Amino acid sequence: MYAADMIQILSPRKLKGENNRKLRSFVRPTDSNGLLGTNIKREYNASGEGPPSKRQRVTSSGGSASNEKLFSSQIEDLVETIVRSTDEWQSHLLESLFSSLEFTMENNGDLCATVNEYVARHEELKRAKMRAAQDED
Repeated sequence: MYAADMIQILSPRKLKGENNRKLRSFVRPTDSNGLLGTNIKREYNASGEGPPSKRQRVTSSGGSASNEKLFSSQIEDLVETIVRSTDEWQSHLLESLFSSLEFTMENNGDLCATVNEYVARHEELKRAKMRAAQDED
């Protein structure tokens, strides 16, 4: 059975009073499950199938070498440092930290040093902003 046999896409012609773009995003299954007007985009993404997220990266087999160099106590210390230091961070800062760590892992760098450096830079920036705010008052 072909995919074209399973679903029929509604005609893209413009109907009176309806948005043409909305119509193209809906399908009518020809099977007997009774679901009409299922949104393809929602169904496709919700099912967990399809292309990976843009943020998801495929790491090479050499990328895990830096993890293997860390002992469990070092990993625990690293996680504690990250959790303690990033408690009130906004999401864009966390994403930036994640990207830095991911890059470090791919290049077999020192994760502990990267985390400590990143956290220290953030704390320094935070202090500078607080001083600037106090100077304005």
